[in-house]
Amino acid sequence: MDDLEFRRRAYAEPDCQDDKFLAKKNASEESKKFVDDLQAFNYQIKGAMNTPVPEGLAERVILNQTLGQHAQKKQGVKVIFSLVASVSIVFALVFTFLFTSNIDLEQEVFAHIYEELNHLNEQQHNDIHHVNNLLKSFGGTVNIEIGEVNYLGSCNIANKKGVHMVLAGEKGPVTIMMLPNINIGNTQSIFDGRFKGSIIPATKGSIVIVGEKGESLEEIRHKLVNNIRWVI
Repeated sequence: MDDLEFRRRAYAEPDCQDDKFLAKKNASEESKKFVDDLQAFNYQIKGAMNTPVPEGLAERVILNQTLGQHAQKKQGVKVIFSLVASVSIVFALVFTFLFTSNIDLEQEVFAHIYEELNHLNEQQHNDIHHVNNLLKSFGGTVNIEIGEVNYLGSCNIANKKGVHMVLAGEKGPVTIMMLPNINIGNTQSIFDGRFKGSIIPATKGSIVIVGEKGESLEEIRHKLVNNIRWVI
């Protein structure tokens, strides 16, 4: 089972007992934590759905109907519809986020990297001025040298323009994508058979950092998150 199929299966059925799925889950701590987090979330939803109805609720509803308290019933209907609407919105947002946004954005990022693998071997040696000249067109600047920038250009992720850079890492090239027009709620870990990284929420949009497995990304992440400024 490849990484993409594993993640799809985990989103759809985190308690899956298929042998291939379990083998993939137990292959690394990262995969195990990913499934464990989804299972915990799934249990929370089930617990909320199994919350018992308050005692005497049916009798109180019948009494209100019998007494003909029209105004109160009208208000109660509004509350019920509000609760139903709220629950529907929450579930819609949860499933949209889990099954669409995260998967699609991760797929877009990896697809772009693989389509432009040649950039990993570029040796342009761009300095901070070149970086800022491009960033300014997106409303951003970086305050310090962020490392050896061997490739610098624009990219198109999810039909939105962004900045694509390749930095020299300790073990190989590190891909950076600054996506000022794509927002996410929380940091998302991403990985496949070759690469690992994360998509990080920023003041404006998000930042993608991806390197070969085994590459340490924390120093680059710290520099980017703390030294990029966006014009809001």
